[in-house]
Amino acid sequence: FEAESLDEALKVVRAAHEAVFKAGVGRVITTIRIDDRRDLKRSMEEKVESLLGLI
Repeated sequence: FEAESLDEALKVVRAAHEAVFKAGVGRVITTIRIDDRRDLKRSMEEKVESLLGLI
């Protein structure tokens, strides 16, 4: 997903992680990968278009 800030993204990750515990699971492993690029400002649609141009 695309977030306006790293704090916003991590808030969503934390909520998803905690939701699994609330569902009764005893152990949760959450792995995230953050691609934080600040030299270009592009929307998710522009990123998808760029990717489609490569295939």
